[in-house]
Amino acid sequence: MANHFDDANREYVIEDMFPRRDWLNYLWNGNTVLCLTQFGDGNAFTNLGSTNRQIDAGVRYLYVRNRKNGKYWAMNRNFNQENFDRFECHVGIGYHTIISEVDGIHAELTFMVPMVGRVVMVKAVVTNVLKETLPLDITFVCHPTVVM
Repeated sequence: MANHFDDANREYVIEDMFPRRDWLNYLWNGNTVLCLTQFGDGNAFTNLGSTNRQIDAGVRYLYVRNRKNGKYWAMNRNFNQENFDRFECHVGIGYHTIISEVDGIHAELTFMVPMVGRVVMVKAVVTNVLKETLPLDITFVCHPTVVM
């Protein structure tokens, strides 16, 4: 696995799930900044007047549970240090997309900070690529903080 530039899509692609240090990416507009790793961890801040406030606690995980066999995992975080069938992090201009595949479940998790506003946007797409029907539970977990 090698990290590389994808010139055609104007992205940097990270394929290493176990780097010596986390890769960091920053997305921002005039009010909000989002710092995130190749897994989507990291903090988001917004400015209110002359004060910067944290708007989330850095936890953003997309969990999938296969109700058929009871197995569950986070599509964008490898807590058990097991190899996923596929893992890529695509860092482009204005977005950060994590693509993973585990046991026939394909997921794409995209983070964005819009041009205006005090918000972090997250888009999740989960696809069963197997030929069999699977009963799945899908849960997105985020730890927001209170902005006053």
